[in-house]
Amino acid sequence: MKNFRQKAVIGIILGVLLMISACQHEQNIIETPENDSSSEKPTAEPEITQSKTQKPAPTCTCTEEPTAVETSIPASGTISSDDIYWQAGFETGNLKEYEDAQGEFLRQSQYGSYEITTRNAKAGAFSAALTIDTSQLSQGRSAAAYLAYYDNPMEAYYSGWIFIPEEVEPQSWWNIWQWKSTYNGNSDDSLPMWSLDLGDNGGGNADTLEMSLVYRPDDDIGDVKVWYDDPQAVIPKGEWVHISTYYVKSAGSDGVVGVWINGEQVFFVENAHTVLSDNTLYWSVNNYTDNISPSPTTIYFDELVISKIRIEPGIDIPRN
Repeated sequence: MKNFRQKAVIGIILGVLLMISACQHEQNIIETPENDSSSEKPTAEPEITQSKTQKPAPTCTCTEEPTAVETSIPASGTISSDDIYWQAGFETGNLKEYEDAQGEFLRQSQYGSYEITTRNAKAGAFSAALTIDTSQLSQGRSAAAYLAYYDNPMEAYYSGWIFIPEEVEPQSWWNIWQWKSTYNGNSDDSLPMWSLDLGDNGGGNADTLEMSLVYRPDDDIGDVKVWYDDPQAVIPKGEWVHISTYYVKSAGSDGVVGVWINGEQVFFVENAHTVLSDNTLYWSVNNYTDNISPSPTTIYFDELVISKIRIEPGIDIPRN
């Protein structure tokens, strides 16, 4: 009996030892030694990110950034006088069309001036020549000649012809078309809301200028300014070019700005902030920059129209 008990105890001890050995062997399979080069964890794949330049937010009055979309508004094949809010063909030989309809020339000085001329016209005998000279400007100053019309409708199409001589070369920003607004109805306190700017064509074509649509062009500080560019948005020099635009007033974020060059859509922005709180809107054609050659530089505008429908460049405009 004693021998049997001893053998039983020995058997139990051997069983325990075998179980411990098995566990250790299993552990060695799961846990690799630290000095084993095969145990190094694979390097984690770097996080993949997409680089995207974010456009600045428009202003706190907008619920979201203006959205550029491809939406075309059909043009009219015909237009009647009932479709026209206002027009200026300059065939009176003066600015009577502006003066009679509450328009005003905002600046004429030694650096910027206007002239109603017969030297170059798209239709009829006259056009408006806007001239600036930036050669004598002190640093930080700009020269401007522009014709502005105010008391504009809530929604309208603004169109006209522009002629830029072949020798003209902008050296920095160049504002040729803009909409301004105010908080208090005083034009002295107006702020540019949207503008059309021209610059050297990035494609290297000296015969054309590239157009940009710019939101809040004066706001270089504060991450407000937004630029819209399109490689198709070019203006040929040395010929008359038709610009047509669509503008819907909004002090919130449901305004619209559309642009066509010679009948082809180049910009269409929705969800846009287009006027300030008092809903005042000034539209102007301009020759406005701080550096351009030659000195002086003259450009021409003709057949300016504010209308209820979009006008194609080939349409005859009835005279009011």
